[in-house]
Amino acid sequence: MTGRTNTGGGSAFAVIDISYPEGAACTCSNGVRTMQAKDTSGHWMFQIPRAGEWTVTAENESSSKSKTVNITESRAYTVDIKFTLVLYDSGSEYPESTGEWSVTGSGGENADACSITKNAKNMVFFAGYHSTASFSHSQPIDMSKYATLHILGKFDNKSIGYSGTAGISTSNSGEEFNASVSMSGIDSGNVQRDVDLSNVNTNAYFKIYMENTCQFTASKIWLD
Repeated sequence: MTGRTNTGGGSAFAVIDISYPEGAACTCSNGVRTMQAKDTSGHWMFQIPRAGEWTVTAENESSSKSKTVNITESRAYTVDIKFTLVLYDSGSEYPESTGEWSVTGSGGENADACSITKNAKNMVFFAGYHSTASFSHSQPIDMSKYATLHILGKFDNKSIGYSGTAGISTSNSGEEFNASVSMSGIDSGNVQRDVDLSNVNTNAYFKIYMENTCQFTASKIWLD
């Protein structure tokens, strides 16, 4: 327990135990009264004086996120707020977070054909015929701050029997993943895939691994 807000005397009706990104400011409000955590440690306990809807908010210079808690009983309510980190979005890159995107490993008959093509709307990852390739960014990210990886895009498997994998890995090359999702089949349009990161609590990379004439067209990649 880091601390508690002052409810102005008397006993609290309930408690909101909140975890939030370290370094952020945290508040709790019911629209009439606003309480603020006394530090930016990433953990605070708000003593709630009455039932009703209370909104907890964490924010720093670049991000803000809120969750509403419906207080109905005299008990402790747990809230976990994690910020959203966008790695790629419709032609926009975020090098301050990811560094450079590149082919991080390739092999096979046409390894030289493995590539990343960027345009104003998406980023296309391609593995050549009879080849394997991994694609990633150069700067690791602290995954302990996030709960889920989201991948929005279209996967084309042009050779039956081969597929791709996307996810999070402590190595930005090769085919090993700490948490991943298969991109099998042929998608006719954009599909969102979500990867649970609850067991990834270290610096790591977003990575795609594909084999034999596969292509993934990424529209958006983000963490929250």
